[in-house]
Amino acid sequence: MNGDKGGVLFRCDNTDGNCVLEGYLMDDLQAGHWRGENATGETVICPLSYTARWPLAGLCMYGYEVSSREYTSYFASDIHHRLFHMPAIGEYTVDHYAEGYRAALELAVNHPEDAVRNTESLTFFALESMLTILLYRVKGVQDLLLMHRSRKRKKQQRQRLLPLLQKLSRSRLLLLRLR
Repeated sequence: MNGDKGGVLFRCDNTDGNCVLEGYLMDDLQAGHWRGENATGETVICPLSYTARWPLAGLCMYGYEVSSREYTSYFASDIHHRLFHMPAIGEYTVDHYAEGYRAALELAVNHPEDAVRNTESLTFFALESMLTILLYRVKGVQDLLLMHRSRKRKKQQRQRLLPLLQKLSRSRLLLLRLR
């Protein structure tokens, strides 16, 4: 992964005309392709990707479950996957050794040496890492909200007690004056 990335190119122009072929029409959630022998350093993002794929910011939304849905539902994870097809990134080492979540898990158990080079395993790992980051952020936000609510509650309690305290202090002052 330390090599020259100068030849890597993402195309959006459907130069090979494959974006209208069956298999690139989102029925299998592909909507793009690596150009292969035509241009090994290039991958094409078909127009449908821009409207049909979900943003990574919505990773915990849309009812998505890693184990039962294609990770290519998200634009960023699809691009992550596509990067590995390019020799400058995958270095002819990262490839398809297993397809799908369950197959990637089985590969990790039975052939761990291939799992660390499996395109889908690496993409699932990236998604899980992003989910972990999002969950910690959400937990942090929840903690802040709880702390804010606690402060707000204390402030409300002080505001309710303030008139009573003022009355008490006035009566105390009155008692002091009467002495």
